[in-house]
Amino acid sequence: MKNVICLQKNVGWKHIQLDEVTKMQKSWKWDGKEYKVDVYFGRLINGHKTPVVIMNTYEQGAGAREVVDANCDVWDNMFTSTTEDEGNEYFLYLKKHGFEVVR
Repeated sequence: MKNVICLQKNVGWKHIQLDEVTKMQKSWKWDGKEYKVDVYFGRLINGHKTPVVIMNTYEQGAGAREVVDANCDVWDNMFTSTTEDEGNEYFLYLKKHGFEVVR
């Protein structure tokens, strides 16, 4: 089990508990600022074990609304349910865009 913070519409920042978690991360520096994006793939700890994807973006270590990397890709905070197939496709998409699995 892992506690993850995420931004939910109409609620704000909230802690969510996940099982079977895989974390991906991308970080870079540009114009003297540090940026980081964390992405969590996991299953909600509830009766349904709903698969979800959570993305959190940071600028200078603080939560940011969105960040843009050197390839002009825009990364935004996200909390969404998914299917296993969609999650796998998104995982591969992120790997192609420079994200790495972290432990």
